[in-house]
Amino acid sequence: MKKTIAILIPVWFICLNNIRVSLGIETTTFIADDRPIYTTSPSSSAIDVQLMRDRLHYTQSNDIQHTLRNHTLPHYLMHIPKTAGYYAYRILSSTLSDDPKYNKLSPDDKYRLCNVGEMPILKDTILMPAYGGTKCTMYMSEYQYKKLPSNKIPQYAYTIVRNPKHHVLSQYFHCTESNDRGARQKNAKREVPLPNLDEWLSKWVLSIDDSKERFQNSKMRCYNPIDMQSKYVGFDNDYISNNTFTDNNAAADMKSIQQKFTVIGQLDDIDRFLCVVMIHYAGWLPAKCNCSSSDNDQNRRRRLTEISQHGVIHHGSTYNTSRFEDSLIEKLTTKDEFLYDYSKQLFEMQLRVVEEYFNVTICDTIR
Repeated sequence: MKKTIAILIPVWFICLNNIRVSLGIETTTFIADDRPIYTTSPSSSAIDVQLMRDRLHYTQSNDIQHTLRNHTLPHYLMHIPKTAGYYAYRILSSTLSDDPKYNKLSPDDKYRLCNVGEMPILKDTILMPAYGGTKCTMYMSEYQYKKLPSNKIPQYAYTIVRNPKHHVLSQYFHCTESNDRGARQKNAKREVPLPNLDEWLSKWVLSIDDSKERFQNSKMRCYNPIDMQSKYVGFDNDYISNNTFTDNNAAADMKSIQQKFTVIGQLDDIDRFLCVVMIHYAGWLPAKCNCSSSDNDQNRRRRLTEISQHGVIHHGSTYNTSRFEDSLIEKLTTKDEFLYDYSKQLFEMQLRVVEEYFNVTICDTIR
């Protein structure tokens, strides 16, 4: 047994070194940031500000109840895995139910956010109409936007994206350490056990242009980290092997994202994202989101550490990666890096539009 281990260790070292060479990564002269370069730098001028204003004006000037009653999928919260979807679900639900304006509604006019999974979105002609006696008007699901049936394109759509590096690490540690996925991996009989982080990342990098390798990786029963967020959003800007996008028209890219999503935000700024979503969903600014006064500013207490961690020990935002791991993650998130950058610019402008409209300061942490 000791002889076998002694043989395997140098073999794996050689494999890792070969991967480094094939990726153009020097072990002695490493360049930390080899992400794709912009041939056209995106700017705020590429953002359709008028579309943001029009959508906001519509929610304020029209009968919200009519909108909710007459659309198959009026509001859709697309949950990209490992982007705090259940935190969003919990906070949106509690913010709505605790708001005085909502509680003044009659029982027949009250509504709620419902987590429906993927199958109801795909199969049912009419989605779950009510839960717990209250009608569902916003649906949360991991069903990808671009795969939605034509009769279920939402009037308002929302999603959260995450720092690509943190997102990839969160996927891996969920599969190896979480209460559900981690246990299943440890007890797997027909699945390929997950290797260490370096090998897992390396296998997925080698599979980017190799469908057979991707099929073998699927047996590990973990996430596919190759630009996962872009796949969900339907961000399809093609890139070529020299790491430069062939179409860097920032205006076109941002327009495509804006046409699909009423609000796209980041996990780093999730509470302000949820407040802006509430404005479009409920038709008003919840009191918990208004931090215009100094007294309110001092009441900001909730932090992202409250997000359910599923028993995971290591987390994407705190785990210290090696330079080799960073280089592999960058290869796996070429499109996601662009998407994340675009989403930050879009949300910054969205926030400015909302704050100017209501003449308020949106809380960075929901009180």
